[in-house]
Amino acid sequence: MIENMRMSGDWQVGKGAIADLCYCPTELKIVNLEMSKIDFSELEGNENLITMADFSGGDGLQIHRMYEYVKAKGLNPAAYYNEMHTTRFNTAMERYSHLDNFNMVNTDFFFLKCRHKNGNAYKKENIAIIRNNPPYTFIEQHGQTVRAEEAFFLENSLLNASEGVHIFELPIHQLTGIENLLKKILYRYEAVHIFKFPKKDFLRYKQVVVIGVRKKTNSADLEKAEILRNRLINDQIPYLDDDDKPVVKLSSRAVNSCKPINVYRDGRVNDVTLSNGYNQVISSVWDKVSKSTNKHLMTIKERGKPIIEKLIGNQAMELNAGAFNGIQGNSVLIKGGYEKEIVVTEEMEGTTKVTTRTEVIKPTIAVTNKVGDILVKGQL
Repeated sequence: MIENMRMSGDWQVGKGAIADLCYCPTELKIVNLEMSKIDFSELEGNENLITMADFSGGDGLQIHRMYEYVKAKGLNPAAYYNEMHTTRFNTAMERYSHLDNFNMVNTDFFFLKCRHKNGNAYKKENIAIIRNNPPYTFIEQHGQTVRAEEAFFLENSLLNASEGVHIFELPIHQLTGIENLLKKILYRYEAVHIFKFPKKDFLRYKQVVVIGVRKKTNSADLEKAEILRNRLINDQIPYLDDDDKPVVKLSSRAVNSCKPINVYRDGRVNDVTLSNGYNQVISSVWDKVSKSTNKHLMTIKERGKPIIEKLIGNQAMELNAGAFNGIQGNSVLIKGGYEKEIVVTEEMEGTTKVTTRTEVIKPTIAVTNKVGDILVKGQL
């Protein structure tokens, strides 16, 4: 279902070649330097999970190094890794699927579901530290051609917790050349610092890293954006290894606000995801739904595999069907409803037989795919 591609699913030509061309993994020494710019002192003794993510994660080396870095500080890391390129994902699976709280998905980032769900409420802002090294190329989005660096930054920022940290790597000429990118960064982040990669690496790749803290409330900072732009143009940006002093602090508020992520999977609903998720929960739901219609969301997690959300068909069952009708994704139609039946009961009151006819409403559910195959249909 997912081919060799790191970018948006809108790409159709030369996926493997483009993915390899745009793949620029960061050396681990640089990952260490980036992590050293974060002050973890406020988290001493904090037992909550520190959620970290790399959603264009290559073969997983970089997010694993972050995981080990945080663990070495006596803290509790939880890693969320995604990679669309199948070979690289399989390599990461072989290396890291045995680790606790190391969650892995193989999908297009722009179709990824990564959030906490409680009832009908979704919370996406659950990542305390985001590492973001996007493909360096153009992608198609919503009918327009845009730079992947900007698209990945904007999408990642939606998942970053308030007061969380974003580590964003990109070529220096794209940071200055993509229109209004600096302004968009400063609109969402404060305490923003820009570093050139260590000199030898910078001369070769011309990469910089932007490190900032997610604002509680978005607000423009045009003055700071202009200052940083002038520093970039005039080569007044320090190297990442000039010193090892932290420049941003990861607050306990950011970590404590990150609720457990219980939905982490490909967000598209089609025959494949329906069978992968629906079949895992349908048997138990089918048995239990008649006993109660107020069930909590069930999630199933196998180590090294995505956390599976109960799909919308199951939710319709719990809501006695009819509570949610419509098309899911671009391929599955859910239709809930009910049927009326007359239930006849006969009882004796003394010597008199009393017949009672009761109208009973029984929920129904139908799940149909895009070619008209009826996958599930009937009363619950």
